[in-house]
Amino acid sequence: MKIPSLLFLSLTGLIFLGCDYDTAAPNTFEYHAHIHAPDAETKHFGDTLHIEVEFESHTAMNVDHVNVRIYEAVSGTEVYNKPDNAHLHGVGSFYVFEDELVLLTANGFMDQTQYVLAARVWTHANGLEEAIEEVSFRVTE
Repeated sequence: MKIPSLLFLSLTGLIFLGCDYDTAAPNTFEYHAHIHAPDAETKHFGDTLHIEVEFESHTAMNVDHVNVRIYEAVSGTEVYNKPDNAHLHGVGSFYVFEDELVLLTANGFMDQTQYVLAARVWTHANGLEEAIEEVSFRVTE
């Protein structure tokens, strides 16, 4: 009786040892979007809005896609969406997006309105390893 029990235990142990349990984590990008400008202070018509967003991977993976958009907080009406091509090629693990935009009605801005600047970074597949940072600001005359 001891021999079949030992054989059974030995075979069971070999089965568990033979299984390939992948304990290694898949590539993680740990993306972050850091909005340096604008801040949450109230802006005024005619002001030039400086936009500066730092996108990075804390695991040294490539920054693949970025997007910066500004939309009206209540209605969601978009007034800004850049860059024209979100896919970046070979920028490495760090990318700074900068732009300037004059706050005018002609550019879609309205008086006494709250806006949101949303900065988004993601990998090859849309939404995969995505990170979003937002800042909200008001525009007045």
